[in-house]
Amino acid sequence: MKHVAGLMVFATFLSIAAAGPGAVGAPTPAAATTQVTSHAKAADDVTLENLKFQHEILLSLIEKLMIGAAIALFALWTSRLLERYKAREAYISSFTQRHVQKVAEIWKMVYEWESFIEEGKPLDDFDDEQWSMFLDRMEPRIARSQLMAEELRKAVEADRFWLGKGLYSRFVAYHNLLRPYIAAMALRQQNMLKEIKTALDRNKQDIMSVVRANFTK
Repeated sequence: MKHVAGLMVFATFLSIAAAGPGAVGAPTPAAATTQVTSHAKAADDVTLENLKFQHEILLSLIEKLMIGAAIALFALWTSRLLERYKAREAYISSFTQRHVQKVAEIWKMVYEWESFIEEGKPLDDFDDEQWSMFLDRMEPRIARSQLMAEELRKAVEADRFWLGKGLYSRFVAYHNLLRPYIAAMALRQQNMLKEIKTALDRNKQDIMSVVRANFTK
C-alpha cells in the first residue's frame, strides 16, 4: 500500500511538471473565454454610455441653436416691422402737415377776400343807407376782388391733391359763388348780395365741418 500511495504522489508530481511553471491554479480554457467575454461586454457598455452622452449633448446643442435662430429671426422680423411702422407714421405725419398747411393757406385767401370786400362788417345789419354807402366804397374794388377770386381758384386747383375730395369740392363751391357776388355788387343788387352772402356763410360752415372731421379721426 505504501508503494501504491507513493506512486500516486509521484504521478501527480509528473503531471504538474508536464504542465509547466505557473500551471497551478491556472484557469481552464472555458473560464478564460468567459472572462474575456465579460471584459468585452464591459467595454461595450462603456462605449454605449459614451455614445448616449455625446448624443444627448448634440441634441441639447442643436436645440439651443434652433432656439437662438428663432430668437434672431423674431428680432429681425420685429425690427423690420418697427421700421415699417416708423416709416408709415413719418409719412402720415408729413402728409398731415402738408394737408394742414394747404388748407390754412387757402382758408387765409378766403378770409382775405372777404375782408377786402366786406371790410369786416356784417352785411346783414346794414340798412338801405349803409348798403348804398357800402356799394359806393366797393365799386373801385371790384376789379381787385375779381383778381383775388381768380387767385383763390388757381390755388384750389393747384392743391387739389392735398385738400382731398371733400374740401376741394367745398372750396370750389365757395369760389363759384364769388363771381355772381361780384356781379351783384357791380350791379348794386342788394337783395342778390344778401342771398349770395348767406350761401357763402353756409358753405364756409360746410368747409369747417369737413376740417373738423378730418382732424378728429
